[in-house]
Amino acid sequence: MLPEFFEYPGTQLHNSNMDWLLMAYKKLLADYEELIRWKNEEAHDFQEVLQKTQQLEQACINLNHRISEQYSQITGEYMQLVASVQLDLIHLITETAEQLREYTDNAVHDIPGYYMRSPVTGQIEDLPTVIMELFDTYRQGLTASEYDALDLTASAYDALQITAYDYDMLGIQ
Repeated sequence: MLPEFFEYPGTQLHNSNMDWLLMAYKKLLADYEELIRWKNEEAHDFQEVLQKTQQLEQACINLNHRISEQYSQITGEYMQLVASVQLDLIHLITETAEQLREYTDNAVHDIPGYYMRSPVTGQIEDLPTVIMELFDTYRQGLTASEYDALDLTASAYDALQITAYDYDMLGIQ
């Protein structure tokens, strides 16, 4: 019986052959061929995954584009609706102010010769003058900086169809 050391391939010099080396080479070659086969199969799967990923990415881009278009359209419609409501409110306020002015003009002029101390000037004045001073004191006109902040073009201002009186009395609304 030989010592244990001589049981390994290539350790028996008198019985040296290449069987073990050939067997290791064939195993390595088989493993390499298996690796190539696996790579080719996986490469096919990888190409399929890559193609599906690219399709999904394109679908996401298309969806994002559609969402942006929808958002722009909805925003435009919303802005038109807001502008329409604002114009309607301005016309309603203007009509109400005109009716109120007509009513107060008629009511004030029908009051005969009453006098009182004006809380605005502190002077004794006829009642119609005092009422108009109070009305003017609490009107809601625009200052120049408030008008500039509106950033209205001349055509946009003309489209509002506001009289000078309404602008002066109700401009802030």
